[in-house]
Amino acid sequence: MFLFLFDVKKRGYSKSSIENGFQEKGAINYGINKGVFYIIQTNPDSIPARYKFGFTNDIGNRTRSYKSVCPNMKLIDKFECNSFHELPLLKMVSKYGKRIGQELYEVEDIHKLIKSIKEVLGKLLP
Repeated sequence: MFLFLFDVKKRGYSKSSIENGFQEKGAINYGINKGVFYIIQTNPDSIPARYKFGFTNDIGNRTRSYKSVCPNMKLIDKFECNSFHELPLLKMVSKYGKRIGQELYEVEDIHKLIKSIKEVLGKLLP
């Protein structure tokens, strides 16, 4: 969690600013949502190159809910990260495959992509 401190009165923040995230004592909290970036193979039997990518802080719940839509789905990998890593990782995924839906891609070389994700997160995370 990030915490920024400043003097609200000196900066002239209005009551509205305080109500929209600025605390009266001059602290703003920005939560970091920790979880995993996941790769799910949606239909390994009939469309093996189709994968769903995304971020969740509850992988068990995500896989159970997705299994109701794709009963044959397979969790390929998951990477511990923060929620703000999701968009850059999805942009990276689009370089390795073709986007065909919401967080849904066709990727021919998933192992190469997994290696790249590990390298990038290895540089970003402690």
